[in-house]
Amino acid sequence: MEQSVYELQQMALDKNVDIEELLRKAYLIAVSTNQKDIEEWILNEQNGYKSVDNLPEYRFLRGE
Repeated sequence: MEQSVYELQQMALDKNVDIEELLRKAYLIAVSTNQKDIEEWILNEQNGYKSVDNLPEYRFLRGE
């Protein structure tokens, strides 16, 4: 598992890595370490949030 996390970190630092590939690897790590909140966040980011109530703050835009 430690090696997988290290690989994920290296991927995150590589500007040429596709974000979907990065999220898929992060999802696999979250599943294998039973990180339900991270699993849910990744699925929402990939598939869209089903409810506005569940949107994270960074998904709201503010303008003047």
